[in-house]
Amino acid sequence: MVLIATTILGGPGKGVFQLLDRLKERDVNYVLVAYKLKGSEDTEFITRARNKGYQLEVLEQAGLFNFNLFRSASHILKKHDINIIQSHGYKSHLIAFYLRIMYKAKWLSFVHGWTTENIKMRLYNGLEIMLVRFSNRVVAVSPSIKNVLTRWYVGGVQTILNAIDKNEMHGTFGGIELRQKLNIGAGEFVIGTIGRLSPEKGHKYLIEAIAKVKQNGIKLLIVGGGPLTDSLAKLCNELGLSETVIFCGHKQNIRDYYEAINLLVLPSLKEGLPNVVLEAMIMNVPVISTDVGGIREIITDGYNGWIIEAGSAAAIANKLNEVIDDKKQLASITSRLHASVIPKFCPDSRAEEVVKIYKKLMQ
Repeated sequence: MVLIATTILGGPGKGVFQLLDRLKERDVNYVLVAYKLKGSEDTEFITRARNKGYQLEVLEQAGLFNFNLFRSASHILKKHDINIIQSHGYKSHLIAFYLRIMYKAKWLSFVHGWTTENIKMRLYNGLEIMLVRFSNRVVAVSPSIKNVLTRWYVGGVQTILNAIDKNEMHGTFGGIELRQKLNIGAGEFVIGTIGRLSPEKGHKYLIEAIAKVKQNGIKLLIVGGGPLTDSLAKLCNELGLSETVIFCGHKQNIRDYYEAINLLVLPSLKEGLPNVVLEAMIMNVPVISTDVGGIREIITDGYNGWIIEAGSAAAIANKLNEVIDDKKQLASITSRLHASVIPKFCPDSRAEEVVKIYKKLMQ
């Protein structure tokens, strides 16, 4: 029983889909449990799950949270004769905690990282850390997350890194046509950043850095939606970047965007193990990333990408000014990307590690 509360197909959701595809091959039966508001249309995540033919149950909630979720989850547990609960996110951890207490079910919790955009999210972070202490095993997606959990006296933590499969990335019309649709010239250097527009992602530092880039003929594509969309657009106008920065919104055809850009910048202040970096690298797009989370598990500075300090527009601008015109350095970095990702971040290896935990829990 895999519980995940997400509306979009972001990093954690992609990881769940990737795992479910491989559980079929390993004779592991599952039921995927997702959430939506009562009476609402299916979310992007639920729609994609249905399209992929997963065994799916949907918990409908009347508000942000209600006690009927516990009753409905109990019904699913009994209906499918569940042995192991796997949870992602504080809401799913809370339901898994209830099922463990009431039905003595085995519980495996996954921790992907935390956002700190407001007091409510910080409270949810604390709730997650408190709850996973009661699970049988905990999976952290990076060593840095494991270290945080250990400091908070969470036991039984194992690190299983995120994985990437190029075939799972969806496109529609390709990068060349996308550039044409966005009126980007063939010779323009396109920088991309992909992720939720929230404070911990550090987009404002990237925008401020773009204003300091010396080269002409550059564009910045900001792919993603979130609470900071309006304030970031206002910042672009204030800095005279309205013709340089393009806000693309949340996109499902993400492969087209990787094909359209020359360089990815991850300006985050906090991360777990960022899927976007793995996606960029397997698409042969070099990456400049801040030194956060598990990024050093992926990038060796100067070898297969560049690592800079977090929270510094100057650091981003300096690195952009260094690499944009250095075609030799870009080509050298690009030549090492694929081998840096495969086989270390192989989905089959990740699935095997998770299945090993299932087997231990069933002993």
